[in-house]
Amino acid sequence: MTSLLAESNLIHQNLVVEHAATDNENNLHEGSSLDALIAHTEVLDSEFTCHPVTEHCPVEVKVDQIIVGDDNLRLTSAGWSKIADVCRAPLGYWSRFPPESWPQFAQYHLDHDPNLAMTGNSHGSIEAVAFRKRFVGFRSTHLVHLDFATIMQTISAALGDRRQSYLVNKFIVNEDSISVELITPGQTHAVKVGDDVAGGIAVSHSILGNHPTTVDLFVHRLFCRNGLTLRHCVGHAAITRSRRLKDNGTQARGAAIDQIERMVLERLSHQTALFGSLSQLPDAQIGRPAGADDEEAIRRFLMPSLRATHLWSDQLWQRVLAPAWRHVHGGNGELNEFAAVNTITYVATHQSDLSFRQRRTLARLAGLLSFRRVHVCPRCNSAIVGT
Repeated sequence: MTSLLAESNLIHQNLVVEHAATDNENNLHEGSSLDALIAHTEVLDSEFTCHPVTEHCPVEVKVDQIIVGDDNLRLTSAGWSKIADVCRAPLGYWSRFPPESWPQFAQYHLDHDPNLAMTGNSHGSIEAVAFRKRFVGFRSTHLVHLDFATIMQTISAALGDRRQSYLVNKFIVNEDSISVELITPGQTHAVKVGDDVAGGIAVSHSILGNHPTTVDLFVHRLFCRNGLTLRHCVGHAAITRSRRLKDNGTQARGAAIDQIERMVLERLSHQTALFGSLSQLPDAQIGRPAGADDEEAIRRFLMPSLRATHLWSDQLWQRVLAPAWRHVHGGNGELNEFAAVNTITYVATHQSDLSFRQRRTLARLAGLLSFRRVHVCPRCNSAIVGT
């Protein structure tokens, strides 16, 4: 079950595209070119710094900073959460103790972690990562880590002559994750008369390697700016996400880049099928059970899918999804599968009091519902709730 804020209100005014979640100094605008995006990510990548943890550069934890050798990195609540992850501590672990005792407990765990206890090891196997001198987390030095600019350059090359038609719709820096949505507003598809969508791709990447890099098909509804993501499962795609590779030289880096290129090309090969499946949704009527009204019928239709993604609750339906179904930019009160998909995409795109991960899961669920006439299997739900 998801927990929502006590006063969760749907946004009804003219909607503005969200450019960034935490990168407040981001100056990349909606409609920016792929070249502008690459130039921006090159600057952004340079603001992430790596600090190897070795026998001579150990980790020392303070209340408001983490020290690696001679480097002092600011420690925020998000950083403390990352330390808890490394220590394999349960959710809410630090809240059990007064803040002044946190460094002592953290230091004990880190000193006894086999990856962080560097006695006799002058090379180290992890490094601390910081963004603008703020501690973000730890990552392995034995794995290949591509910077985001390299990923976008690879995608640009894979797109070839089509690259000029792709523009930035949304760019988000969310702690150690970077996500971007690219759309082709000049190349649209009519789902029904007067209701066009633009195709595109959605990219998600973790600087720490906490989740694999993914490239998914993205669909942007022009009428309301709702967006959905089609996340391919292993039952339908030869490559669903990047694989972790050991950093053993240039060849490993080349293999990591090749994975990105293969994902782009495979996703684009399914775009026509996705558009065709979307076009069938307005005519796919949802049955109304005896004694039920339209809202109850749409609720029953969506409930199994939302439960499968662990995002169902009565509060979620009453405060968020039901108003979204009634809204003109959502389901518009209609009883068909296109309305059901737009109910979910409206929330996924515009409901700012849901977490980034919840909204991403909803966008993927909308993609699954849109594509199920082409492919659906038991592994699809695992794909959309995964990282």
